[in-house]
Amino acid sequence: MSRLGIAIVLMSLLIVSCGEKSPPPKQEQAKPTMEVKEPPQEVHDTSGVVNDKEMEKPVLPKEEPQPSGVPKEVTLHGELVDLVSYITWASQTPESIRKSAQAGNPIGFYDTANKKLYVVGRPQMNVAANELLLPYVGLRVFLKGKAYAKGKLNLLLMTDIGKSIK
Repeated sequence: MSRLGIAIVLMSLLIVSCGEKSPPPKQEQAKPTMEVKEPPQEVHDTSGVVNDKEMEKPVLPKEEPQPSGVPKEVTLHGELVDLVSYITWASQTPESIRKSAQAGNPIGFYDTANKKLYVVGRPQMNVAANELLLPYVGLRVFLKGKAYAKGKLNLLLMTDIGKSIK
């Protein structure tokens, strides 16, 4: 057979095969529809009787935050710290605290009973707190004064300082 004859035979087979019906497409089975269930609505009891759900929740006392403008007179016992060294986890030896205070860094107070850190200041503007605190570095001391709190920041305006016997 010549090339022309082979081409004619192939074309005729192609035409015959195209004329045949193709098998029917597979029908997908219908998927069951998912039902959306709404959450049950709570029924509130208005008769004054406590229901079981309310009994499960513990009743916690509400702490009323003290406004920052209202000072609280306190006497605190603890240690003097260099605030910069305390926050950066550096050495807290009495010598390093003195050097840092003489360089102008603030001295703070760590209340050991309440585990709070205070920034120490003076109510009088003409006396620096560091000058009064330096002789007590390295000793357990008490501080009296007015404490202010705002967020996590604690401030103590010191009126008296001395060696602590606690």
